[in-house]
Amino acid sequence: PMCMDPVGEGAIRVTTERSDIEIREPVEEVRARGDGAAAPLSTGGGGRPSLAGVIRWFAVQGEQQAERWTLWTPVAFGIGAAAYFCLPREPMTVVAIVAFGVAAGLVLLSRWSRWLGLTIGLILAACTLAGFGVAKLRTESVGGAVAPAHAGPERLEGWVVDVWSPGAGGQRLLIAPARIGGWAPEATPIRVRVTLRGGYVPSPGEPIRLLAVLNNPPPPASPGGYDFARDAFFESVGGVGFALGPAQTWDTLERPPWRLAVTMRINALRWNLTRQIVDVLGPETGGLAAAMTTGHEAFIPKAEVEDLRAAGLAHIISISGLHMAIVGGFVFGLVRLGIAAWPGLALRMN
Repeated sequence: PMCMDPVGEGAIRVTTERSDIEIREPVEEVRARGDGAAAPLSTGGGGRPSLAGVIRWFAVQGEQQAERWTLWTPVAFGIGAAAYFCLPREPMTVVAIVAFGVAAGLVLLSRWSRWLGLTIGLILAACTLAGFGVAKLRTESVGGAVAPAHAGPERLEGWVVDVWSPGAGGQRLLIAPARIGGWAPEATPIRVRVTLRGGYVPSPGEPIRLLAVLNNPPPPASPGGYDFARDAFFESVGGVGFALGPAQTWDTLERPPWRLAVTMRINALRWNLTRQIVDVLGPETGGLAAAMTTGHEAFIPKAEVEDLRAAGLAHIISISGLHMAIVGGFVFGLVRLGIAAWPGLALRMN
């Protein structure tokens, strides 16, 4: 009674030495004909592969993936972006423009192709070139001024973009500076991160002023270590430092750009929700609940943070797969609701 027939993908591989993708007919018929051996697959090397064998393997794989080739378009896009980051030196912007032009030409050419394999190849090549171009343009769009090294104290005036997770020195703010001391506008970073030294924590969207010491983002502490300067560049953070006093309200009639205003409004909603959760549940349980819900870690007790790190669960309090699943679930539900609300579309989509 304990002996049962093997089932699933693993059983198919063991009894037929092929995968369920390779087997088009029912597996029971393959077993009845005796086409497959009942021995496990060997993982040992089978000798040096030949060029003809490699080409044949790619041809077989291409034939098997022909029905779902569209799933490989984001892979090709990512390969193009990875190729950009693997270059030994920064290419000119015109290279990205040429890549977009060639990609558009390949897409148009694929419309006249009568061979499916050529069409797939042209579209995947276009996605690869588009990924390269997007990576280059993204780099150009986030680039900005960087604070000089070993700069002295400067009066910083700007808007609080977001409240970051606290560091070893205290609570940290992401600020969009309007002006920093006597720095020229072209030398003012787009964003700076400042660690507070006591005082109240302003909310996102508040205009503040403070005296701070700013430096350029630090490079890796050791070869191959975490490169904060690289991540800061792609977040448009051109300076990091600490405040020499509490933050003060900045009375100004200036208005932030509309994109910055929208970002601060969204971050303000997250911050207000965080504070409401902590007020209702208390700091002991509310801090972790707020971090799981909004991503803000400002109210988690240090003892809990250390316990989570010791247990290997510190990643759940940041933007992780849990948050992606929540967002993906809401988006999926909204899309299905929109399709269901349109009868003509609902009858034509599976």
